[in-house]
Amino acid sequence: VEFIRDLYERYTMGDGPESIMENLAGDVLWRSVGPPNRLPFARSFQGRDGVRAYFEALGEDWEMISYKVNELIGQRDRVVVLADACFCHRETGKLVATAKADVFRLRDGKIVEFCEFFDSAAAVEAATATGEAPWPDSGLSGDPDL
Repeated sequence: VEFIRDLYERYTMGDGPESIMENLAGDVLWRSVGPPNRLPFARSFQGRDGVRAYFEALGEDWEMISYKVNELIGQRDRVVVLADACFCHRETGKLVATAKADVFRLRDGKIVEFCEFFDSAAAVEAATATGEAPWPDSGLSGDPDL
């Protein structure tokens, strides 16, 4: 738990992704849950190069406004971080504030697996330009009974 707490402190205090990159196993699996066609960072990435690509995709579209860790829970090789985050979409200027859960699995003092959960629907809405439909047409007839 202290290892992960230290990473979050370093990341949010300005060290950024490099504080995390140096603590990854070579075979790390890094996942973000969301629709990748709407949120390019929200998919699975493999290895250190994949994690670097995740941070590049995230940083290209989003600016972190605030990040507050509320609780860390550790058991065996897992650490769960519960937090509140606020991000601004760079193109639309819209904010998304969301509760967030990050799940880590560790091996030999390195991160081997990460998965983040957040309000991806709110993120899609924030990433959608005004006047554009955030979700593709479902193909339903519009009948409210369907």
